[in-house]
Amino acid sequence: MTPPLQFGDLPSGTSLELAGAGATDAIDAAIELGNRARDTLGHLPFAAYEDAARNGGLLLGREGGNVVAYALFGATDRHVRLTHLCVEQRLRRGGIARLLINWISERHADRPGILVWCRRDYRLADMWSHLGFERLSERPGRGRGNRTLVAWWRDHGHPHLFTRAGETAIVRASVDLNIIRDLADESRPDRVESLALLSDQSADRLEVVRTPALDVEMDAMDDELRTPCVRRAHTLISIQPSRGHYASVHAEMLASANAADPIFVQSTQGELDIRYVSEAIAAGLNVFVTRDARLTSTLGPLAAAHGLRILRPAEVIVRMDELVRAEAYQPAALQATGFTRRLIGSGGELDLDAFVSRNTRERLPQLRSRVRSLTAAGLERVGIFSPEQKLVAAFVVQDDAGVLHVPLFRVADGPLADTIAHQLVFTLRMEALKRGDSLIRLVDPFMSRATLAAAADDGFLTHGDAHYAFVIDVCGSARDVEHAAVAAARAASLPSPAAIRHRLSGIGAGQVERVWWPAKVVDSELTSYLMPIRQSFSNELLGQPR
Repeated sequence: MTPPLQFGDLPSGTSLELAGAGATDAIDAAIELGNRARDTLGHLPFAAYEDAARNGGLLLGREGGNVVAYALFGATDRHVRLTHLCVEQRLRRGGIARLLINWISERHADRPGILVWCRRDYRLADMWSHLGFERLSERPGRGRGNRTLVAWWRDHGHPHLFTRAGETAIVRASVDLNIIRDLADESRPDRVESLALLSDQSADRLEVVRTPALDVEMDAMDDELRTPCVRRAHTLISIQPSRGHYASVHAEMLASANAADPIFVQSTQGELDIRYVSEAIAAGLNVFVTRDARLTSTLGPLAAAHGLRILRPAEVIVRMDELVRAEAYQPAALQATGFTRRLIGSGGELDLDAFVSRNTRERLPQLRSRVRSLTAAGLERVGIFSPEQKLVAAFVVQDDAGVLHVPLFRVADGPLADTIAHQLVFTLRMEALKRGDSLIRLVDPFMSRATLAAAADDGFLTHGDAHYAFVIDVCGSARDVEHAAVAAARAASLPSPAAIRHRLSGIGAGQVERVWWPAKVVDSELTSYLMPIRQSFSNELLGQPR
């Protein structure tokens, strides 16, 4: 028998020791302890205990001289194989199992890790996760009933094929089971939003990982979706949170959630959600991805204080863009007014709820679904904010083949709705000009009366379900301007505009230049004046120069 080992903070009166080859009494005590736990350990020949002791693979935990725990293991060139981990019933959850496992890891740190196979129906996923193991794979068992065996792996941190030489991801995110279900089940109605996490455009910016809480929740699944979920989850890199950090964060999260929503904390799912978020924080991640609104509202504020954003999948795309182009999310003056324009950042999805179009009978879920699909597609959400920093308008644009498509165009109801809508229409014209587009198409099916009126006043025409306007960047004769408009209409499969008469009257030319802005008809009867103006007056009247 080797002398007692000094290791960690052992429970009072407890010691660890390796059983020697001739320690018959100690080996017999381990066998007896294992027999009492046969329901979850299975049968192991007595000779296996003796062989393990002979090879330095029977670690005992003693309390007052009695064997109360043991780990039976063997070291190979590739890993340490753990065969049994057994603790007397009354001492379970007391920390002895962790001490046994930690001792094996320290003694055999030169091996890549520890491997153990365990039947899934034993429901021990939570225990293995708390001991620092991650789910590795599964296989059918050989005994009666063909029970599924799960391989659990405790990594020792050696570099391997999937070790990153240098981090390029700006967002490292863990996910909950709902996201895994989206990725694994093609029949789920809202899975498109989650699929955005797998886009090629995100590959170098986003690293999606899994934490032990996901393994625990998957282990409890019994439906036919379990296998594809496990298969999908195993494509994600598994990470282990810092145990000390996790304990303190979990306690803080639990107290905060209990104060905010006691019923949430009392539910099994609520307990698991707190674990998800606590593990993400303790692992140093900066995003946790979920579609659970209750989880987000209950745990989001405290998580943010720890540097973790709880976001829907579509919001993750925005968050990556925020980190890369921070300046685009800063306020910029809108047409020399006190209003500002900036991109709506991650977590701002709920602010858009105010734009649900009541007069067109749009329902809130319809608006949210539209916003999420546009966000998941990587389109920018542009917001207009009042001097008090209240969101008063929002739009989304996408240019394609010379056409600026506007799938979202909203203005909040209020005394300034008409004015803001008119300014926003002109903002779209400037955006199209900047991008080199000759047409604007408003394809938002739920525009308000204010936006529809502003579009009509600005010369937008109706074709099918869309409203469109020309943006003709030509300064030339009436024929040149008309030719550019006809070409733009044909390219977009729209009706050709009416012909422009030669030598247009001043009123006619003014109308053409207004609805086809920034077109300029130089051979019309429209009188032009050149007037000098002081810079200070120009800035006050026109906002130029800035």
